[in-house]
Amino acid sequence: MSGKLPVVIALLCGGCTALSHGPPTVTVARTSLPASTEISGPLNGSNVSPPNPAIAAGHPRIASVSANSTISSEEGDSTDPLTQAAACLKRGEELQAAAYLEQYLREQPHAHLFRIQLAEIYHRGQQATRAQLHYEYFLGYLPSPAKDPLNQYAVLAHTRLREYALLRHDSFREAYHRAAGLLLLARSAQQLHPSLADELLGQARQALEQARALRPYHPLLLARRLEMHELCHQNSTAFWERLAIEHSPLPSVITPALSLE
Repeated sequence: MSGKLPVVIALLCGGCTALSHGPPTVTVARTSLPASTEISGPLNGSNVSPPNPAIAAGHPRIASVSANSTISSEEGDSTDPLTQAAACLKRGEELQAAAYLEQYLREQPHAHLFRIQLAEIYHRGQQATRAQLHYEYFLGYLPSPAKDPLNQYAVLAHTRLREYALLRHDSFREAYHRAAGLLLLARSAQQLHPSLADELLGQARQALEQARALRPYHPLLLARRLEMHELCHQNSTAFWERLAIEHSPLPSVITPALSLE
């Protein structure tokens, strides 16, 4: 990720543009899953196109993702939800495909790459409630620390959730997701770009202080503060943050589960 890092920072360091007219849309081929995401930021004026995720390893019926992210099925099992999803995408019916992906994820909740793909489908379809739910679940089910490409998609998920928070004028969630994304980027930058990592940590610290002023004892905020102190090698402060977390139930998402019915 090191070569792409200065570009990826544009996702979170600057304000997202054109949010007053609803969630940003992405121009993509209707069969792509997920879309190439382009969000410009003020650091370098560049756009970010997250790489298309590989299909989850080990599933026998979905073989690969082609160059334009089209899911291809090798086995013609018409009862398989992923085969059905692939057929819907081939016809350009993304929201119909989403229903089959929902079915698959109910049985395989840790299929992280399908989860982020589903969230992107709902995002493009302006189904904000469902998109937010699956971005949150993607982050909640994600192992820690996550490796690429999951780490890059975690940055994307925090960016999307920050966009929705901005639309709702939710200052706490905006600051929280901005900080969480910056911490992920800082962790990725520490070995190859230490000065950049320090800059990102400084911005994350500011965002965490903004969130702390609004909801100082939110368990997820405490977890992100612990992460920041550990990245800054502030072991004494991290110790006290860890004690605070041990006495607080740690939810997997920042908002309560929303009904999909």
